[in-house]
Amino acid sequence: MAIGVAGSTVARAQTPAPDGATVEVRAVKFGTVRAPGGGDTWTEAVVELGILPAAGGGAYARWADNVRVNLSLGIRTRGGDYAFFRASAEAVALEAGRASIRFYLPPEIARREQLSSAEPYAWSVEVTVKGQPVPSAPGQVSTVLATPEALRSFKDRVARSSTLNDGVLVPQADSPFAAAYAGDTPALVRR
Repeated sequence: MAIGVAGSTVARAQTPAPDGATVEVRAVKFGTVRAPGGGDTWTEAVVELGILPAAGGGAYARWADNVRVNLSLGIRTRGGDYAFFRASAEAVALEAGRASIRFYLPPEIARREQLSSAEPYAWSVEVTVKGQPVPSAPGQVSTVLATPEALRSFKDRVARSSTLNDGVLVPQADSPFAAAYAGDTPALVRR
């Protein structure tokens, strides 16, 4: 398995509930992994979260509830254009410590587009806690999306591509890796 870290800036933002834990994006990593049983190689994106207990030690100080991670990717296609993908995963609750939310892009996309790297051209991560957005921080977007204009344009293109590509990038629970990383995977809300 080859995993590379994309950016090392830690994104910190308070969760909306005063007695809930703080959620931060610690890292976003991209790599390739072979499907269980010797199957094809999938592109894996790992969003590493840090959950810090709230001050005061209230009943829920060590927990962040309904933490949703939205991942958007833009890859450069073989023809020189771009293709955009998005997926979401929502953790039921995260206890203070670390948690990893994983997403997978099928091997057919990498082969069709002849991708030379697991890291996409552009990516962004958005996090919500109990439906409330956590303010963005630099470690939640790729360097090519550093300006507000670039990020806005990227989000527009992702939204326009949704009818073509929604469901292609999938959270771990909907992939061949659903049972992998058992001790490191939080329970996800299934709607």
